Amino acid sequence: MPPSVEVAPDLSGLIELSRIAHLDLKPVILRVQTDLFVQAANRDKSDIESFASLAGGLIPIVDEETAAIVAEKLAPFADTPQSVLATLAARGGRVRDIVLGTAVTLSPALIDAALLDGADLGSAMAGRPGLPRAVVAELAQRGDPAIDRALAGNLAITLRSDSARHLVGRGRADPDLAGLLLARPDLAADDLAPLYL
Repeated sequence: MPPSVEVAPDLSGLIELSRIAHLDLKPVILRVQTDLFVQAANRDKSDIESFASLAGGLIPIVDEETAAIVAEKLAPFADTPQSVLATLAARGGRVRDIVLGTAVTLSPALIDAALLDGADLGSAMAGRPGLPRAVVAELAQRGDPAIDRALAGNLAITLRSDSARHLVGRGRADPDLAGLLLARPDLAADDLAPLYL
């Protein structure tokens, strides 16, 4: 008998559970397969393709909480197929924001999928580490309170003079934003002085 058959897990319990009409095992299967994928020491091309196929079929039909848990595990994992991340992002809402905030790379297909529901992605993007200076400047000019707080709380970026000036100006009327700005180590006292006026 081949070694893989000898060590195959006993799935009889799952088979019995699947016969219960009101019990949906899809969330359990997706979470278990996600854990196995992330924890695997090695993944060959066929393993990645198999996981992408399974996850791509289950992600659209599982509940929001399961999708969010899976997104938290897969988005920061470099070996996650972009197609799986795009499928997660296409769900929109919290799941999309998790993917956009923690994905190792943002491919054009991933961004397109995240835009499917027409949402403004600014606040999800503002929390990403390593944002280019031009993106930070563009986001800081918007004047959106959620984006402002996400930028101010993102210690993985440096706020340059124009961006800092926009945020500090709005921080004068927003105590939460002001608190986040005051906690930043990259802003000098001169930059923060308008908060006290």
